Amino acid sequence: MQRLVIFDLDNTLVDRQGPLSDWVSAFSAQHALDDDARLHLLHFVRERACPETFEAIRNQYGLAPSAAALWRDYLGHMACSATCPAHVLEGLSILRRAGWKNLTKASSIASSIRARRHTSRRLDRGQPKD
Repeated sequence: MQRLVIFDLDNTLVDRQGPLSDWVSAFSAQHALDDDARLHLLHFVRERACPETFEAIRNQYGLAPSAAALWRDYLGHMACSATCPAHVLEGLSILRRAGWKNLTKASSIASSIRARRHTSRRLDRGQPKD
């Protein structure tokens, strides 16, 4: 019988908060947002990041790029910035050697899931951030 363990990527196997804060800082600088806007933006995307969120951000701050472009940039940053601590990778290796199949779960919409799959494949191969 195959044994199975399922993990959620967000803040279980990977750190989402560090990359999220980094993205907000870079985004705020790129679009000349002040500190109050930066803080609001951080809370906004921490609560829920989806295409509709980026439509609201675009409208609120009067940004020129489309919401779709903002969303793609966000996904690209988050997928490439995900980190997995060495002790977590070692724990996953121990589970695999003991016969456990490791799966990851993402609870977001399709495009976010695709970005997370990229991270998941790296984790499954035991590779930390690129």
